[in-house]
Amino acid sequence: MTLQSSFTDTLNSEVPAIWHKSNWSNGGYFVNTWGELNVSFPGEEMVLTLEPESSGTTPELAISGEYSTNLKCSYGFYRARLKASSVPGTITGFFTYTGGDTNHDEIDIEIKGDTPNKLQLNYWTNGVEHPLVFDLPFDASLEFHDYGFNWTPSGIDWFVDNRLIHSENGTNGPLPNTPGQLFFNYWGVQNSSGWSSDYDPLTPASSVSVKNVSFLE
Repeated sequence: MTLQSSFTDTLNSEVPAIWHKSNWSNGGYFVNTWGELNVSFPGEEMVLTLEPESSGTTPELAISGEYSTNLKCSYGFYRARLKASSVPGTITGFFTYTGGDTNHDEIDIEIKGDTPNKLQLNYWTNGVEHPLVFDLPFDASLEFHDYGFNWTPSGIDWFVDNRLIHSENGTNGPLPNTPGQLFFNYWGVQNSSGWSSDYDPLTPASSVSVKNVSFLE
């Protein structure tokens, strides 16, 4: 397997050598499909836009943006500067995911629009998740902040604004060890059994912004 090597990207323009825009549908809890036009680079940042699906060509009720690496990434330090959403029923995501062709390993940083002053941390190993909620000292939808995680064979450390906020060493369950693509996405939720409120697909268009992402082996 060819793995992604270290990189730094300001996200002021598309870089097809590293990234691609999603154009499919997850289904399940996701009320939206992914559209390439919903990933844009208007200035010194990348913008992911969630809006009603007006074309009528898909069964989903909304359309949004997702951006992911072409290659899978392994152990290293993942960092990005982002401004999340406060729209109820939405999720701002920054995570690694192995994909459907192997066991489900994943490392997550997510912010729910319902509670933009809380950070959803999680790791999945072979389909088993280990979620945690961390209280932020700010509203993540108001301005940019730095988020990151350092993944090694012996642990995962999560950071906010360069401050360590949580560590996992495997005592709460085996750590992920399978390389995965790095993703950014912004999506609407429905029928999540109370994890989030339901997104109203008639909500006016909203967006999240990301800049200065890096992966350092």
